[in-house]
Amino acid sequence: MKFRARRTLVCSLLGLALIAPISGQESAVPVGLQFDLMMKVLTFDRSLRNRVGDELVIGVVCQKDVRESQVAKDVLLAAARAPGASPWPDLPVRAVALEIGSPAELDARLGREGIDIVYLASLRAVDIKAVVAVCQARKILSFTGVPADLEAGASVGFDLREDRPVIIINLAGARRAGADFSSKLLRLIRVVGD
Repeated sequence: MKFRARRTLVCSLLGLALIAPISGQESAVPVGLQFDLMMKVLTFDRSLRNRVGDELVIGVVCQKDVRESQVAKDVLLAAARAPGASPWPDLPVRAVALEIGSPAELDARLGREGIDIVYLASLRAVDIKAVVAVCQARKILSFTGVPADLEAGASVGFDLREDRPVIIINLAGARRAGADFSSKLLRLIRVVGD
């Protein structure tokens, strides 16, 4: 009987360990604040104007059946529509929801919508590396509120340290996406993957 109970406990713990990475994570930093931080970070990207057209188009990559993802999408879309959303007087900001599908579908949609940057909205059971690879191939920066996405290659992430928001830049991932961040920014934030 002891063996069966121990085996059940081990199987249960193993099951939890396998499910945990798939379940996704919520953002520690409020999404509205992440939008403001995204805009601030982009003002330090010296190559941004070479990669965008007449407007900065943000693709919010989200999942229909994941509540956190839908909430993040709604907040980001609203923030982009708000007066004064753009830090540049001559470059308006527009956000578009992109329901996640296959990498090929995402690639096609990024091109069709003219997406300049993406925000990964609390995605679950998604191959973030594949999403980031599509973005980098198109020279599109990827932003996230889930720091673990940076390990998969996302360009810029947001986290909390001592109850304060922290900007984390995956320098290698950002460079592959075509960013050229000013040294002023790099001195102020946490850099990984350089």
